[in-house]
Amino acid sequence: MAGFRLHRSLLTAGVDSTLLVGTKSSSEPTVSALNTTPIVRRPLSKLGYEVGLRGLEGLGSYRLLRSPMVEAADVIHAHAVYGSWFSYPVLAPLSRRTPMVHTLHDMWTFTGHCSFSFGCERWRSGCGRCPNLDVAPKVRRDATAVEWRLKDALWSHSRMVIVSPSRWLAELAEQSMLSRFEVRVIPHGIDTDEFSPRPQEACRAALGIGPGRTAVLFASASLQGAEGIDPADRKGADLLLAALRAVPPALRATCTLLLMGDGGQAMATVLRAEGYEVIDVGYVVSDPLKSFVYSAADVFVFPTRADNAPLVVLESLACGTPVASFDVGGLAEMVIQGTTGTLAPAGDVAHLTADLVGLLEDPERLAAMRPACRALVEAEHPAALAAARHIALYRELAG
Repeated sequence: MAGFRLHRSLLTAGVDSTLLVGTKSSSEPTVSALNTTPIVRRPLSKLGYEVGLRGLEGLGSYRLLRSPMVEAADVIHAHAVYGSWFSYPVLAPLSRRTPMVHTLHDMWTFTGHCSFSFGCERWRSGCGRCPNLDVAPKVRRDATAVEWRLKDALWSHSRMVIVSPSRWLAELAEQSMLSRFEVRVIPHGIDTDEFSPRPQEACRAALGIGPGRTAVLFASASLQGAEGIDPADRKGADLLLAALRAVPPALRATCTLLLMGDGGQAMATVLRAEGYEVIDVGYVVSDPLKSFVYSAADVFVFPTRADNAPLVVLESLACGTPVASFDVGGLAEMVIQGTTGTLAPAGDVAHLTADLVGLLEDPERLAAMRPACRALVEAEHPAALAAARHIALYRELAG
């Protein structure tokens, strides 16, 4: 999503940008699919899971070495290239032929398999004996030492500039095998017209939120259900449930919980049994409609276990809605304590609950945060500013 939004911003700025994806799901003429064959890719992906080596199965990506589109490019910009559609070793020869920018969206580029290490420090020295094989991208066999060495060898034969959307991840990259490259910080951009504060009362009325109630939003691409919530879920649905159960009953009676994402029905059933009014809006594709839901909320709860610079937090802030979360990854660069929201120590549910209760009991404080949320996004995260920063880097590399 971040790569697609940057692509659109570059086009708006007059850049001749083409986005290459694994599977094309839009009619955008500037988006092209790599057209890897699923009948080949799927068994290779399963094999990668079994042997513990992921991100090698997209063999069709080697066609890029002979692609006229690549030949014509002044700069190649890589995003999230460890899906089954792409084989990341192709980046090394591509980067030696064409200037390359590689944006980090998580830690995967410098670990032996995981997207987030959850405090494990083995990525610094070679991985192996991995404690987190179930962290995406999941593997069955521990080949993390082999993959770490493979990445280290590939990057030693590559030329690229590393971009991180957060200072947090940039600092980790500079302590990793990526320290051989220049690392720059360019924050994510967001369309501040599509994501902007809407008239809150009108949004609330349209969603069926009654007067005098406090609306709490939780959003995830997949809302896992009820007691079956996976405790290893990175987005922390189980932590949210624990925090909400600790809210005093009298306060619960005044709350309306908004759930945005797929599969929220079972979760809604459990929360209603805990005394909450719940409105499940389902999965929302349209950005203007997302803005509508964010604007209706008084606070967005984001109980993530690990993250870099999550777009949903920027979306909420752009709509003027404060965020209650944990102090992990790059969250502290967006959620300013007491100004644009609150941050509890990582995984501290009791602290998150106390933060949430404090906000729910002080609606005037919540309302006072709304202008600061919008101001932070307008200062550092407009899509045009992110595009301009990238264009300056492209011009520098292309000479």
